[in-house]
Amino acid sequence: METETLLNVPDVKFLKDCDTFSGLSEEILKVIYNHGKILKIHPGDIIFESDQTSDQFYVIKNGIVEICREDEPGRLRAVAYMGSSTSLGELKMLTGSTYSSYARMPGGGEIFTISRAVFLSLLDILPEFGRSLSTLFAQRLEALTKNTRIDRREQFRGSLKFFDLTTIIQTIVSSRLTGTLAIANNQEHLAQVNFEDGEIRGAFLGTLVGEDAFYQLFQPPLKEGSFDFKSLPIQHTGDSQYDIFHPAAVLLIEAARQQDELQEMTRKIHPQDIFIPTKNQLLWLGEEALMGLSKVVFETLKTEQLTVTQLSAKVGRCSYLIYSILKIMYVTKQIERINRKTTLQP
Repeated sequence: METETLLNVPDVKFLKDCDTFSGLSEEILKVIYNHGKILKIHPGDIIFESDQTSDQFYVIKNGIVEICREDEPGRLRAVAYMGSSTSLGELKMLTGSTYSSYARMPGGGEIFTISRAVFLSLLDILPEFGRSLSTLFAQRLEALTKNTRIDRREQFRGSLKFFDLTTIIQTIVSSRLTGTLAIANNQEHLAQVNFEDGEIRGAFLGTLVGEDAFYQLFQPPLKEGSFDFKSLPIQHTGDSQYDIFHPAAVLLIEAARQQDELQEMTRKIHPQDIFIPTKNQLLWLGEEALMGLSKVVFETLKTEQLTVTQLSAKVGRCSYLIYSILKIMYVTKQIERINRKTTLQP
């Protein structure tokens, strides 16, 4: 599964950022570091399994650990992601209990580990370590009692080849984090989503902003590129065009619905199709909420011959809305296609 690297020159920054070792001096961190080893994890390897004896304590040096639960035999479901400087299994070092979940690294990485025997001996010889651990557990218990989250720095990043965007967002939401999720494609910044206490508060993707930008991330969902979440304060613009106010659960459900319907519409309308109006004035027969946008689309088609992709960019709305309006206009014979790459039956 992994290869081991013995530790020579201490590199304790990732330990210093770990909650478990909060407040410890660099000298003590070096002692802890030199009592452990680094495991180089290959992409997809499992670190520990459910019901496995917890005889190792882990700290993520780099990469992302995916925590999974087994919904049914042989089928794992991701429930959380953990990034650099996050620890796993500190409480189980004291209780000796088994793991109740699976941990794996879809993209690979490095993990610092010490055995349970070493962990317990360090508590005996380093009183500062014991006090730090006691403080951490007390904070967690207090946070649980008050139903609040411990305020700590959170940061994780990875490749979208290995991680599902919906699960990434659900992890940030369930952890009630505040910060920015940046998404890049081919090393170029593509989009960002802002979170505040686990709620989605804004999104930007190219010229798209707000809910349009958020929904566009799933039209279709990205399979390539990278993501990088950093915990930091966000700024509200005060403009409903940019800010998002709907609950995260509602946004994700709506994103899934639009994704499914868009997939069906693209079977009939090709991204490179070009439409032109058949009338001078639009007679809109669709939803009233789309009337304003439909007029903008209609007037744009009167002045320019654009592909569907170009039209979406020109109007500045997500693909789902543009396709929905074009479909209604075509079915009601408000527009016609001048290049027929696909067939849409009225």
